[in-house]
Amino acid sequence: MSKSTCEYHPHPKKKLISDKALVSIIKMIKKHHASYGYWPVTDTLRMTYHLMVNHKRVQRLMRENNLGANKYNLRAGKYDSSKGPQNKKAKNRFHQKFKTDRPYQKVVTDISEFRYGNMTIRDRVYLSPFKDLFSGEIISYTITDHPLTRYVLEGLEGQIKIKYVFFKSI
Repeated sequence: MSKSTCEYHPHPKKKLISDKALVSIIKMIKKHHASYGYWPVTDTLRMTYHLMVNHKRVQRLMRENNLGANKYNLRAGKYDSSKGPQNKKAKNRFHQKFKTDRPYQKVVTDISEFRYGNMTIRDRVYLSPFKDLFSGEIISYTITDHPLTRYVLEGLEGQIKIKYVFFKSI
């Protein structure tokens, strides 16, 4: 099609809408979909309300009116084994000295997350093996569905009782 033909035909009129009216529509959308950010809100405005609005305008209006997305961040809820119950990193007590001359003097553990089934965040299990740094062998392990400190300590206390009885009998 030639340029002159294209310019000859009238283009459909774009609906012009004021910022106030647009903010009220955005608030109505956010009332039903609180987790929507500016992109889904822009898509809803375009598809449902047939408004041709720029996503940058929607973002600016949402920022000015504190209408940001209230979505749960999965990274914020992810487990970090290096942080303790106080949500701080533990002190370094080994100082890179991972060898020992006595069995069961230094026992270490780490919690690993494994996903199964549909590989969703709900289908997961946590493995905490206990390794003796004298021999390098895994002496015990615990498997739980929640990465709580008490489960790890229960497994360690059980291992300590077994070793205490073993050494007492010698």
